[in-house]
Amino acid sequence: MVAPILRHVSELSSFQLRDGATNKMVSLLAPGQDGAATSINLEIFDVDGRQNPNRHPDSAEAFYFLRGTGRAHCDGTSVPVRAGDFLVLPAGSVHFIENTGTSRLYALTTLCADDGSHDGSSRPQRALDPEDVAVLDAARHMPVASAGE
Repeated sequence: MVAPILRHVSELSSFQLRDGATNKMVSLLAPGQDGAATSINLEIFDVDGRQNPNRHPDSAEAFYFLRGTGRAHCDGTSVPVRAGDFLVLPAGSVHFIENTGTSRLYALTTLCADDGSHDGSSRPQRALDPEDVAVLDAARHMPVASAGE
């Protein structure tokens, strides 16, 4: 039997994938720690923050934006993104996300299958600040449609 993986907000911490990054990650499911093939992270972009252009040759990456506004760039195409949008970046695409808003941009990020690029296990961990906790708490209170809707 395999036990479920449960994370409480009070147990979560963030990390930067590289020094000087203007985005941080909160690991919710990590292949190295949890034995999964997929990673799920909360990604937080500071104002004017962005990822470096990157690609995952064998992995699609999906984003569900919880709060804020930004722009997604993928193989020369750019699209605006905002809270409530769902974005899929195909495997092998060169892509990056940038925050174009006046507050932080928050997204749930899933990498299927994780190629190791979202592994923060060796990076310094930091406690979530009150704004990050508030966004996660607000997500907990999001309305859920019933089966008939």
